Amino acid sequence: MGGFGIAKVSVNDAKVLGVDLADDDDTVFAYQIGVGVNYAFDDGMAIDVGYRYFGTADPTLTDASGGEFDGEVSTHNFMIGMRFAL
Repeated sequence: MGGFGIAKVSVNDAKVLGVDLADDDDTVFAYQIGVGVNYAFDDGMAIDVGYRYFGTADPTLTDASGGEFDGEVSTHNFMIGMRFAL
């Protein structure tokens, strides 16, 4: 599987020792790719195993003092599931 679109990346009320660091968001290009397989034990039960990588273009955010900084967003997701049919 694969796809692309947009993602809203947010930093919400980031603080260290009570000092405000950032509270901003940016909308950026996003993409994902993934693979998966399933194995049917019988007509009523199957197991699914998959992997998905999600990433975005680097968001540009503003810190509490007004300076800009870049971020990076990416995730590796491993999934496992069972399906049952009656």
